[in-house]
Amino acid sequence: MKKILVINLGGIGDILMSLPALKALRRLYPEAQISVWVVPRAKEILEGLDYFDELISFDISVKERRGFSSWFFPSRLGRLVNLLSFLRGKNFDLAINLRPLISGSSAIKMWFMLLFIRAKQTAGRDTEKRGSYFNYKYKESYISSTHEVCHQAKVIEMLGATVDDWEIKIKLSPQDEEFARKFLEENKLLPDDLVIGINPGAPWPAKRWPLEYFSQVIKELQKEERVKIVITGSQEEVVLAQELQRLTQTELIISSGKTTLKQLAALLKRFNLFITNDTGAMHIAASMNVPTVAIFRPGHLERNRPFMAKDRYEVLAASGLECAPCQKVDCSSLKCLADIKSQVVIKTAATLLKRVGGSYK
Repeated sequence: MKKILVINLGGIGDILMSLPALKALRRLYPEAQISVWVVPRAKEILEGLDYFDELISFDISVKERRGFSSWFFPSRLGRLVNLLSFLRGKNFDLAINLRPLISGSSAIKMWFMLLFIRAKQTAGRDTEKRGSYFNYKYKESYISSTHEVCHQAKVIEMLGATVDDWEIKIKLSPQDEEFARKFLEENKLLPDDLVIGINPGAPWPAKRWPLEYFSQVIKELQKEERVKIVITGSQEEVVLAQELQRLTQTELIISSGKTTLKQLAALLKRFNLFITNDTGAMHIAASMNVPTVAIFRPGHLERNRPFMAKDRYEVLAASGLECAPCQKVDCSSLKCLADIKSQVVIKTAATLLKRVGGSYK
């Protein structure tokens, strides 16, 4: 193989979970020219790594992944055709899709792109028999207890690779580390403080635990004098941090909107505990080995849980609901998340802190 294209149009967590697969692909084809196509919001995760030669990004937002028709807006279609023409001009020997085909429309999208790119061979995930057009098919069920890291690795193993390096690590620069040091210093976070991160956001509203519950957790945690709370999130989630500050009626340390992904990773290294929704920040915390309480809606818990030692995290999710597993972007009721009470999260956080050598009451 001389030229290989890897397509992974998932979010931040999806890209992090692809690292073992990408490392194995590079070892399988050390001389190949490997290009990786990701969405812009996840691009930073891969910058500076040597598992590939070229990083390509094209913006397919959460809303635009909801249906096939959004591709046919003139401005969108024009840019997409330009990108696919650029990729076709590279004459790839192999194109690999690492993401599952979660619906018929996603399968059609991938088929259309691969048809346009015209790679000599294709490989990907034959999710629920939707990927029959791949030359190399990894057959899978979408409901699975296998972790997503392993699913992506199996696609590369199908090509003949051996995946034996399972470490997921973000490459931080000295500047990232210096940002974290200054942030801690400016916010008077001392070495003896028990620093607990709270991540109230998620790109999909249907994954967000109620803010009122987060505020109850914060109020309880702050009864311990040594506890310092840091709110994390993207620029779009600053409003959530501000609302938490209003609900708790206290001055919280807010990093939302102030960090790049790698700066967030550097900051997370100082946290004693991270309480978060199922989102990219959860996977960043796992890559930094930060003890994590992850709040999930019912669904693919084993598939998407933090990829780290089992004694370093706890997953909380409601069970026994007819609507599970859930793939909704929005939800009018959020009953599944509302059923996870704040006292359960507080108790779980305290138990995890004690288990990993921290302390809380």
